[in-house]
Amino acid sequence: MQHSSGHSGECQCAKCVQLRVTIEALQTTISRAARSPDGDDGEADDGGLHTALDLLQTFQLRHSNAIAPDNKNAESAGTAGVRCFEDILCPPLRPPFCFPDSTRGLRQLSYDPSAFRPRDYHRFLLTGRLAPLTHTTQRDARGCRGGPPIEVTMAFLVGSGRSGTTFLAEVVSQLGCDEAAGYDGIFVLDEPRQLWLPAFPSMDVWSTEAPKRSGRLGGLSASPLSADAISQVRQGYRRVIRTLVDAQQSPRGGESPDARRVLMVEKFPEHGFSIDLLAKVFQQPHDSISSSQRDDRVSFAAPVRVIHVVRDGIEVARSIRQLCVAGGGASAWYGVKDLWKWRQLLTLIHGLGDLQQPQPSFWSLIRRDYRPASAMAAGASEWTASECGELFAMGLLEWALAIHAARNGTIDQGVSVSEVPYKNMITCPQAAMASVGGALGLSDHAVSSLARVCEAHTSAKSRQAYASGASVMLSDDERRVLSCCGGSLIGAYLVEASMCNPTHREEIERVCRVSQAGEEL
Repeated sequence: MQHSSGHSGECQCAKCVQLRVTIEALQTTISRAARSPDGDDGEADDGGLHTALDLLQTFQLRHSNAIAPDNKNAESAGTAGVRCFEDILCPPLRPPFCFPDSTRGLRQLSYDPSAFRPRDYHRFLLTGRLAPLTHTTQRDARGCRGGPPIEVTMAFLVGSGRSGTTFLAEVVSQLGCDEAAGYDGIFVLDEPRQLWLPAFPSMDVWSTEAPKRSGRLGGLSASPLSADAISQVRQGYRRVIRTLVDAQQSPRGGESPDARRVLMVEKFPEHGFSIDLLAKVFQQPHDSISSSQRDDRVSFAAPVRVIHVVRDGIEVARSIRQLCVAGGGASAWYGVKDLWKWRQLLTLIHGLGDLQQPQPSFWSLIRRDYRPASAMAAGASEWTASECGELFAMGLLEWALAIHAARNGTIDQGVSVSEVPYKNMITCPQAAMASVGGALGLSDHAVSSLARVCEAHTSAKSRQAYASGASVMLSDDERRVLSCCGGSLIGAYLVEASMCNPTHREEIERVCRVSQAGEEL
């Protein structure tokens, strides 16, 4: 294929021209959906549009870099430029200027939840680079010690990707400080990698640099943590929180010497694999940095609060499969370099022991390059599935491992963990938000506000689908995958999930059933 570059540096080959047309059409669709009075609640639907757009833009950038190395060098240098903590006060660029992945018409926020994701996420995937953070003035860097003290409660929304953490973050972001019992401000951050990866680079399982950084899921606190790394994360959050609080008018009317109580909610699904790390970072009593450098206005209250969002595994696996197909393959979700995130999931399943391992027939659904070495030794046959079946199986494994990690990662850590089913947020918003409010320490009034927002931004169509069980109807390919899950961690969690959906319990139990000897009936 012949490639040519126009004055703008864009490739003019037919494939790239068509890609730009597709991107523009998708942007138009998202913009129209944002203006529509009827939003859909399914994270696999409207959130998927934004994710697909990000993936297409990533592929477009990858191609333009490949045919224009000079531009690539310049762009890479640009990603290393300095970013400011005050950037969070710049409103998001995507309509409707609220939570970045939303098309639900939520109210505009005065800050950008996704400012430290980073904003140019597809460039981060391709380069692994994150701009260092600083302040715009020396006064900001010194911490503005003249203001009132700030006490912060840290809360984290975790779960398997595509489980509904984005939807819950959007709902919580709509709370005003007057609606929250005991809090003078509530803020939400969306996967702030720029606050975490500089201190803990091995958290990176997404970018091209993940293998070099020995990126992994969980186990980050298995060895003694660096006091400097802990202090770096805490200081970064102090500066972000102070920036947000100082930009907000005091609800008491003017400056008050009283301490300000703030709830910081961070949506980061992969944190479910590292809840022990969250506890050690934010429940540490001391910092290693000197008091002259530390922002002493901001302190962290114990315990760390975690809300674990659990969605039906079949829906999660379907959503992951959909994104991978739209993005051109498994690398769209499981790591742009050597499927690095997937390889870390294989490490986790290997560490669970033989009793929770999938059957050899399960690994036969996954091509050899994507299997653990133990599967070959157990007699898994050649790859016998389609790509869609393979991606569905991979999604189920990730879902089960995410649940297992979140439920077993808080032993002796003193972390408050609450589990909220995604289905309840759709069908029983009042009960679901009561659980969320209890976990976050919100008033009854705030819980009612959350429930109203939750119900207003889920469609009647989705509620009916959940009530009828239509959203869980299985295809033949899906039944084939499920029939290989019996006797494993995946099968156990699938059967558990079916308890909440009696309409399909019998079918799921049938396809997952195995004998005491571990052989399929």
